Amino acid sequence: QGASFKAAMLRGADLTGADLNGAAFGDDFVGNAAVLAECKLVDARVTACEMPYVDLQGADLSGTDLCRADLHNAKLRNAVMRKTTVGSALLLEADLRGADLTEAYLCNARLNGANLTGAKLDRARLGGDDCLPATLNRAILVRASLVGARLCGVSLMRADLSRSDVTDADFSGADLTLANLRAAHLTGANFEGVDLTTTTLAFAGLSAARNVSLQFSKANVR
Repeated sequence: QGASFKAAMLRGADLTGADLNGAAFGDDFVGNAAVLAECKLVDARVTACEMPYVDLQGADLSGTDLCRADLHNAKLRNAVMRKTTVGSALLLEADLRGADLTEAYLCNARLNGANLTGAKLDRARLGGDDCLPATLNRAILVRASLVGARLCGVSLMRADLSRSDVTDADFSGADLTLANLRAAHLTGANFEGVDLTTTTLAFAGLSAARNVSLQFSKANVR
């Protein structure tokens, strides 16, 4: 515990079940970041670790506990993070494009500037007190829980939020162009300033939402 892996080359390593609580895999100097691409960190404990700029592209982090880890600017493209716990982690400017976050727990994670384009977030849990100013274009959020989530200004172009629970979520100023909200739970959700003309809203119970513009005649509500 508390070990240093700065600048370590661990590509493809098998660290299944490892307890790495408090370990340092990097710092604010990009050249000190460890390379863990394609490694196996299944069911590991990586809580409160320093992991800025770390390369975890294609790594398997399924079931791993990343609570309170500092992963700002981390490379997590195409990482497998199924059922991973990322609560209260720092993921500022992290690259999560194409990552598999199915059933992951991301409540109170700091995702400012993170790129989750094409990420898989089926049945994932997101939300918390802070805004989620991340890019979620083409993200798959089927049956995800976004209860009370602050999605102000978030880009969700072509995202699939069908059957998701967005009760009391704040979408004010978000981009929902060609997004799919079919059968989503919208009670109390705030759509102030959102253009819904190309958003799929069939069976979504839009009447229970707040601040919905009446000018969305092209919206798919059938």
